[in-house]
Amino acid sequence: MPARHLYPVPCLVPVTLVTIEWDAAPGLHLARCGACAAHFRSSRLGEVEAWADRHHCDPEMIALLAETDLRRAA
Repeated sequence: MPARHLYPVPCLVPVTLVTIEWDAAPGLHLARCGACAAHFRSSRLGEVEAWADRHHCDPEMIALLAETDLRRAA
């Protein structure tokens, strides 16, 4: 199983975290937004951190995902 190192990086949207992890199998860093599901992959950590710093969630995507979660919970 590949080793994954996770640490949160604050996103520009309040109460949203972009998680950055290392996936050793393909040798890529992955940034993933927990609110809107946007993501970015690169072999360069600096590029992934820069994406995380610049990331702005799409409000329509957040609303759609929230609606989907509510339907699933019902």
